[in-house]
Amino acid sequence: MAKTKKPTHTPSLPFPPVPDALHQEGHWLWIPLRKEWRDVSAKPEEVVRQKFIRTLVEHYGYTLEQMDQEQRTQHGHRSPRADIVIWQSVDDRTAKRFPVLVVECKTDTIEIQERDYYQAASYTVASGCEIFIATNQRHTAVFKLVARTPGEFVAINEIPKASDWGDAKRLKEVLDSLRAFNRKEFQDLLFVCHSILRDVHKMDPGRAFDTIS
Repeated sequence: MAKTKKPTHTPSLPFPPVPDALHQEGHWLWIPLRKEWRDVSAKPEEVVRQKFIRTLVEHYGYTLEQMDQEQRTQHGHRSPRADIVIWQSVDDRTAKRFPVLVVECKTDTIEIQERDYYQAASYTVASGCEIFIATNQRHTAVFKLVARTPGEFVAINEIPKASDWGDAKRLKEVLDSLRAFNRKEFQDLLFVCHSILRDVHKMDPGRAFDTIS
């Protein structure tokens, strides 16, 4: 497919009025945080990133002025870049204070792996943040770092909204709401455990069931 010419105009709105849509012309995608068009023909993760930025704005109440993308977590050209970084306020961003959220995005054709969580967690620690998100558009996971335990994190139920940061009680509820297994995840875990006991430890099905119980 032939590539289209890079657009020269600037959209009047960061996102189209159509729900969940992005400004895109051929291979070119509008990047609101950079105010530029980018060729995303070989960068499907950029589409995921921009869709998630729109989600953060429209569903969680953050503003584009609170965000940045491809932000280095430390000084120096070799420091890692975080896909999306969010500060509590525009003033915090301007003053280069610690952000409140770090997001790692993957293309929606790639399953989120545990190493992706650790990558996002390393970005979070380096930036002085406490909460990180890993998303591939189809699946989004939210974690908070465990205080004074390097490399440890736990899943929580929801992404804090922009308004939560000014409400200490509400923010504590969000951070303390550890994520519970849903029925499908619990069934899958039981199946894996049962298979290990049966196939690796050579237990008969009845004994494997009793052991899990």
